[in-house]
Amino acid sequence: MGKGGQDEAARPDGSGSPGADPDVPVFPFWARTPSDCLAELGVSADRGLSSDDAAARLHKYGPNELERHAPPSLWKLVLEQFNDTLVRILLAAAVVSFVLALYDGAEGGEVRATAFVEPLVIFLILIVNAVVGVWQESNAEKALEALKEIQSEHATVKRDGRWKHGLPARDLVIGDIVELRVGDKVPADMRVLQLISSTLRVEQGSLTGETSSVNKTSHKIHLEDTDIQGKECMVFAGTTIVNGSAVCVVTGTGMATEIGKIHSQIQEASQEEDDTPLKKKLNEFVALAVAAIPEGLPAVITTCLALG
Repeated sequence: MGKGGQDEAARPDGSGSPGADPDVPVFPFWARTPSDCLAELGVSADRGLSSDDAAARLHKYGPNELERHAPPSLWKLVLEQFNDTLVRILLAAAVVSFVLALYDGAEGGEVRATAFVEPLVIFLILIVNAVVGVWQESNAEKALEALKEIQSEHATVKRDGRWKHGLPARDLVIGDIVELRVGDKVPADMRVLQLISSTLRVEQGSLTGETSSVNKTSHKIHLEDTDIQGKECMVFAGTTIVNGSAVCVVTGTGMATEIGKIHSQIQEASQEEDDTPLKKKLNEFVALAVAAIPEGLPAVITTCLALG
């Protein structure tokens, strides 16, 4: 069976699922020979996984796909912008100011348009603050959807000693032997085992920002601690084969892939409770504007715009 056995081959301690547990070192597939990687994953390059073993791993570790959450409704996004103590205080102040303006008129006094300047300006500022907040969160949702769109839908996989074409990418598991050809989107994080062609070039700008494709090799890298660009014998989910073909073994699926880590970071950022720099500036602007309405409003606006 090879080192670790089937049950340990894809264990969630980092050896078979990179990034699954940050407290345990990840097995450095890029710094090991192909035979060492196959032994760690408990699989043969000639036969691949058995159907039963693949089904067991799929059941245990889940499908090869990014987490999906129902996008929040527009009304929910809007209401979330008012889930802030300062915003609630300002909203209450605007309501009280508006009611007092009406009350003064009802008592026999002359209702002047200027009496409604303060509540209306506060309402306007709160609306602008809410629009900016909704826009920011909508952009985060769009970024998550963009990550899902660059995922592959099918793969050529060796199971039970035979190549299976068109296997749904979501059914890939750690230890699967996969053939990649020019034009294919890489469906999971993989270690290159063997080049079928003389060269293999991959477009991985979606992960690294590189403007040109990069060469890949089957030879191990001598540095265990390196970044994505340094892992020249690894190909990553969401990237594209632009030249050549190769046989690879899956080392990470779903949220344990590099693109899955980016997905998690975007989700965490969108759910972060701490105020963003923009929101802090808006809160400062709101507090200053309300404190100075109506006498010093023009001066406050001019100062805030000048400070950026």
